[in-house]
Parts: sequence; structure tokens; C-alpha cells
Amino acid sequence: MTNIIHKRSWPVNPSVRILALTIILLGAYCLTGCSFFSREDLTDPLVQEPPGEKEFLAQNHAAAVPLLTAAAANGNIRAVFYLRIIHERGLGGLPVNLAVANSSLDYLAFRITVLTNLAHDSKEKERPLYQTALATLYYLGRVPAKKPDLNAALALADPAAAAGFPPAINLMTALTLAASPEDAPGFFASYGPGTAYNWASQGAELKDILAIGNLAYLNRQGLGTPINPYLAATLTHNAATNPFPTPRALNDLGYIYQEGIGVTKDPAEAKRWRELAVKRGFPLALSSSSGGKEPQNISHPADYIEY
Repeated sequence: MTNIIHKRSWPVNPSVRILALTIILLGAYCLTGCSFFSREDLTDPLVQEPPGEKEFLAQNHAAAVPLLTAAAANGNIRAVFYLRIIHERGLGGLPVNLAVANSSLDYLAFRITVLTNLAHDSKEKERPLYQTALATLYYLGRVPAKKPDLNAALALADPAAAAGFPPAINLMTALTLAASPEDAPGFFASYGPGTAYNWASQGAELKDILAIGNLAYLNRQGLGTPINPYLAATLTHNAATNPFPTPRALNDLGYIYQEGIGVTKDPAEAKRWRELAVKRGFPLALSSSSGGKEPQNISHPADYIEY
């Protein structure tokens, strides 16, 4: 009798066996929260290296845009991650497009289960990207709790930045500048303006255009370092005269000429650079043309860091 029961417990028909096995595997897949995106399974179009990634990391953003856009149209998470940065910061000569940037964040938030698994269980080479994407969602409150979690963001971004991933380095510049003991009670690495300055310096050494602009801002404000108008002016000029400068770099160079920070005051040059920034989509409310002082409507210095 035992033998009969045993035989009936597993379908004899091969097709039925395959169907039953599939159901079991799908059940396990759901219970593990899509954890089949493991270290060895990065061939799925959703997570494989997209065309344009190498160009982005080489600072060739203009060439990266059409390639990443095509991959993002097919749902590639990595392409969407890079396009959020490109459109929010106006990289590659593009104007700022916050609508596309926000849509990108919405998609990443929709894929948060996959991102969470990949941030902890993907190949070491790919992991910093997923850690940074997930940290960005925590920092911006684009998680189920619907509120920022700097502690979680720091814990994710720190190892990604330590691995030398430029977007993570820029995010750590913002996070360590924004964090306080109340915000990050469980994060034991150092933070504060000095740490933010160190991260920005590392990013600038990698010739990351956002990091160069961040470092210029910190020198101009005396955050993590004594105010250094000449270094601020040099870094800002380098960022703004890049073949594809960011709108913020254009605005900041206008401010440099407007206030005579490390250069001779030049109202005409100031106006020219600020107008270029606004044409490229730099928010007028943040522009140095809207009151003659540092960019307006910044509640905290970390809000002006680009990542």
C-alpha cells in the first residue's frame, strides 16, 4: 500500500511532471521575492549590461544617450538608472528633463524587489550599480515607507563608492553632507562636510563632471575645507567649458563672474553664462540670476550636490 501511494504522489505522464515541477519552482520564486536574479543569472534583458553603459562610465554621455534609451525602452534597469542621471543633470548636452528623470525613478521603484536582491546577490562587478540605485530610492523616499531613510542609503552607497563607482561617489557626497546622528544612528562610518569633501575629491580625480562641480561648490562654500575662491573658480571653469557642460556648471560660472570669486567681476560674462544655464533647463528658482546670491531655494547644502 505504501508503494502504491508513493507512485501516485508523483504524476507518471512526463508532461504533467514538467507542469508540476514548474508550479513548484514558481512557488519558490515568489516566496523568495524573485531571488532567481542571482549571482550567476545576469543574462536576463532586464539586468544585463546595456549598450551605452561603457560610454556613460567613460564620460561620453552624448554617445551613451541613444544606446541607453533603446535599452531602457525594453525595461533594462541599468539603462534606466543611467538615464535618470543624464536627464536630471542635463548630461551629454541635453537639457534638464525632470519628467523623464522622475519616470525613471518611478520605474526603479517599481523594480525595487529585483534591485534589493541584486544589491545583495549579484556579481561583484555589477553590484555597485544596484546598490547605488537602491540607495538613491532610499535617499529620496521612493521606497514603500514613502519617506527618506539616510541610514539605509548610506549603508548601500558606501561600499559602492568604496569600489570606485562614480555615481555612488557623488551620492555619498550628498549623503555624508546631509547626514546627522539622528538621520543615521546605525551608520558607523564617518560623515559630515569633511567626509563629503573627500568623496567629491575622489570623484573629481576620476574626472567625473558632476564630481568636479560638487568639489567646486564645496570649495566655494567652505564645506569640509577652508573657502578657496581660486580653486572654486578653476574647477567651475573646467566644468563649464567641458564640450558638454552641465547646466549647473554654466550657472555656477555665471555666479563666479557675478561675485568675482577668484576672478575679476564681469557682469556681462555672468549674464551670458547664466542665460546659457537657463536655456539648458537649469531651474530659474535655483539660478544665481534670481537674486544675486548663491542659488536660491536651497534648504540644505546637500540639496545642491549632483548625483
